Amino acid sequence: MKKIVLMLVLAMTVATMGCKKVDEKETTVEPKVITHSLKIVSHSEYAYLVEVYGRFQQVEPYKSITFKLEKGNYTVKATQQEGYIFYPTVLEVDINLSKDKELTIPSN
Repeated sequence: MKKIVLMLVLAMTVATMGCKKVDEKETTVEPKVITHSLKIVSHSEYAYLVEVYGRFQQVEPYKSITFKLEKGNYTVKATQQEGYIFYPTVLEVDINLSKDKELTIPSN
């Protein structure tokens, strides 16, 4: 009888040692990334290729495009794609994006 009780106690001890109690209060919360919109509006009759942070988008004449970016400093470069004779117009501006912002092409 002692052996059976001892074996049951040993089996219960091993079984409970392998279990890990999960604390329901322990959760991992990923930090929320806040993005801002950088809207490029074309007032030109020619298309421009716009580069921001290594990403390229073409803005068609009299249209707009939007980049979603995190808060920070960026260089915006716009290169005319058509309608030039000798060399394209290249516009370059540094911006600090801390809220939604709008830029126009050509810049005034």
